[in-house]
Amino acid sequence: MEHFFLKQKTLGALQFELEELTVVAVNQRALQILNKRPEKVKGKKITTFLAGMDQIKERLHTRSREILWEGFLVNLRTPVFASVLQDGKWGVIVFVDSPAPDADNLQFLPYLRQIVGSIDYDYLALDLNGALLGMTRNLCRELGYETHQLLGKNILQTIVAEEQNDIWRLLLQNASSKISHLPMMQTRFVHRNGKRVDFILSARILYDGQKKPVGMAATCVNLAEISERIFQRKKTGMLEGIIARISSMFAQSPSYKLDDCINETLKIVGEYAGVDRSYVFLFRENLQIMDNTHEWCAPGIEPQIQNLQGLPSKLVPWWMKFLLRNEIIHIPQVSALPEEASSEKEILEEQDIQSLIVVPLTEGENLIGFIGFDSVRRAKFWAPEDINLLKIVSSVFVSSLIRKNAELSLADSERRYRTLFNIAPDLIFVLDDGGQVLSLNPAFKKITGHEIEEFLKTPFVELIVEEDRSVFKEQLEICLRGEAPPSHEFRIRGYDGEKVVDLILIPLQEKGKARVIFGIGRDVTERKILEESLRRAERLKSIGTLAGGIAHDFNNILEILLGNYTILKDALAPDSELYFSLELIRQAIERGKNLVHNLLTFASKKEPKYIVLDLNKEIMHVVELLQQTTPRAIYFDLHLSKESIWIRFDQVQIQQMILNLCLNAIDAIKAKKPQGTITIRTKVLSKEAMKSIPRLSDIPHVALLEIEDDGIGIDDQTQKFLFDPFFTTKKRGTGLGLSVVFGVVKSIKGHIQIKSVPGEGSCFSFYLPMTAPAEQPVKKTVQTEKKSPVRHGSQARILLVEDDTLLSKMLTYILNRYGYRVQQIYSGRQALTYFENHADEIDLAILDYDIPELNGWELAQKILQRRVDLKIILTSGFLDPEVRERIEEHDEIKLFEKPYEPEQLLEYLIDYLDQK
Repeated sequence: MEHFFLKQKTLGALQFELEELTVVAVNQRALQILNKRPEKVKGKKITTFLAGMDQIKERLHTRSREILWEGFLVNLRTPVFASVLQDGKWGVIVFVDSPAPDADNLQFLPYLRQIVGSIDYDYLALDLNGALLGMTRNLCRELGYETHQLLGKNILQTIVAEEQNDIWRLLLQNASSKISHLPMMQTRFVHRNGKRVDFILSARILYDGQKKPVGMAATCVNLAEISERIFQRKKTGMLEGIIARISSMFAQSPSYKLDDCINETLKIVGEYAGVDRSYVFLFRENLQIMDNTHEWCAPGIEPQIQNLQGLPSKLVPWWMKFLLRNEIIHIPQVSALPEEASSEKEILEEQDIQSLIVVPLTEGENLIGFIGFDSVRRAKFWAPEDINLLKIVSSVFVSSLIRKNAELSLADSERRYRTLFNIAPDLIFVLDDGGQVLSLNPAFKKITGHEIEEFLKTPFVELIVEEDRSVFKEQLEICLRGEAPPSHEFRIRGYDGEKVVDLILIPLQEKGKARVIFGIGRDVTERKILEESLRRAERLKSIGTLAGGIAHDFNNILEILLGNYTILKDALAPDSELYFSLELIRQAIERGKNLVHNLLTFASKKEPKYIVLDLNKEIMHVVELLQQTTPRAIYFDLHLSKESIWIRFDQVQIQQMILNLCLNAIDAIKAKKPQGTITIRTKVLSKEAMKSIPRLSDIPHVALLEIEDDGIGIDDQTQKFLFDPFFTTKKRGTGLGLSVVFGVVKSIKGHIQIKSVPGEGSCFSFYLPMTAPAEQPVKKTVQTEKKSPVRHGSQARILLVEDDTLLSKMLTYILNRYGYRVQQIYSGRQALTYFENHADEIDLAILDYDIPELNGWELAQKILQRRVDLKIILTSGFLDPEVRERIEEHDEIKLFEKPYEPEQLLEYLIDYLDQK
């Protein structure tokens, strides 16, 4: 049977089956409201096209007639009030889209809204006998009833005041008489407790399909609510007054009071709208986090701002979709939110929020936050004009926040710049378009040593050393064209010498031209020194590698010379006239040995040989050499102590140290005048004298060596780098002389002092630890029987592995002369193969360390794996200390350093082979 409401033309209605929620019937008015065709509704579940309907089954009641749900459906084209009724085994949804106009008072409700603002209205429906067919839950509750207590009951017997029964009977009679309209009237209903409640009533007749009157529907507005809204509107003023007040307040307030203005605006708008809470949220961290920054609450409403800080925006995904599209979120009834807003619904219901509206805050196209207005105590629908007010407030808030942030940012930027300017370790300066200094930060004094006031309003180029000024002027010209030149390292004049500063100039433009030039300079003096030290270290490393290679080849040459010297010496009679020439060859060989020794020592490839020396004798030896090559105009004045000064030193290094200092003194004298004096003094320091030098306090005896000249002298700046490797003031100097001196003295824990006056000369003082005198060897005449180099019984067989052909031939010749049989091999791999085939035939092996394929040490280890009893002689001109240490751990291996005396080799062979 067709339900009563389905027959209405002015009310939308659809009937559905309660178990499956499937629509079984729908009238034309409902289709118009839903904007759907019949096939899209009939036979479909109501949850497919109406949000919030999935909870209907949970609300089914044991009573046959009950209102299951009522409220506004906001997902339709316009907000529509709907009521869901349970009527037996069927459910009915009744749609009321708007109040009906009255013939005598057209547009009554819009007019009423103009006076009092947004209003909430209720409705009821009766048949012609006065039986209540439907009414809003809110109306029932305003009269103290539940819906099931009134549905189906006669209105005259329940809620119509007794004194108005006649009026309602007349109203029902008029409805059944097919009059064109029903009058707008004020009526009085009776609360369940007996209290009278006045309503404004706007009614319309309900017709069936044959246009026969079947009942009446009425829209009701609580008169008390209207009076209250009128009072609120009078108290807060009209919209224009509110907007003017807000605009004026923000325009006249400084930035530090803008937060107060926002809070006051939230209060003004909140009171005007009759909401319980208004607030502002701002986003941060790329819209991932939101903070409640401002809040106003009506009396009796608990503030929430402290609990709403640092909230992840992912908690409200449905909400964020609207905000990101710059759309207003209007929720008249939280309970009607769709399923996709379940997260938001849960959050809002936890705070007892019934209705709210949210307006996005956007800066251009960027979302920065939102303002919101919550209703806790009752549901609320926002009228369009009120929403326009919120849009204006949103715009004002955004402008004020931008202004506040801009001013705070400017102040913060100025504060940070000033802080950076004052504490930055780098030089910061500002020049005008003429290159004059406008400002300098405190780092200027720290870097240059100059007072800031001395260089203000002076050309910055005056700080640059003469050779670099042209480049700086070119960079200045580039800046004046509005372009930024690349950074460049300039040498600037410091108070105590030159500094190297990496400068970058940045033009600050106005109308395409540089108004001022901003500059930053980093002191890279130490970095340049470190870079130079690194380059020197790399060069030293290269020298060390080169020295190792040179030592190997040169020692082989010396060994050849020494071997042939021995052969010639043995062949000549002592009184031969060639003996003198042979001794000169011997001296040249010794000089070559010392040269290689110095080279390896300097390159840290050879450990010094510390022996006890007489310092005075070493000085005399060096001076005698120098006097042969030094001009006679330069005089050596020696004041050496009468007693011997014994020091423990490498002989080559001490001679090299004295030689380098004297050569520097000669150059210093020549740079000033043709003639001069080099004074050399030595003495043993007394205990009192040693107390004045704290670094010598733990040394029992100290000798002083002074080398003084009256040359050009050394300035303070040069003295700072005097002992740095490769630092030199000479055009052709290596910069190694004094660095070697420094290293030598420090290696024995000595101390150096320099005194120099430019133009007068220099004095180098060396404090050297003394040692006990060397024991003098006692000369003894010992009769020694000449040993035969030939092994008893047969000739010894020697495996000789040497890659230098000349040296191998020379050693073979010598060994053959003394009766040994020699097998010559030139590479490690060939030697190993030979040994594996003739291991038992070999009596002794002589291996050069630096041979191809397998070095001598590797070959020796493999030989000893086969013959642990075999004696091996390993020769080398240079060995790393670690390798030397490993070799010396083996008793079977005897180490000979090239160049060695052939006699030493022969004596060792005789001793070993005789013992064997």
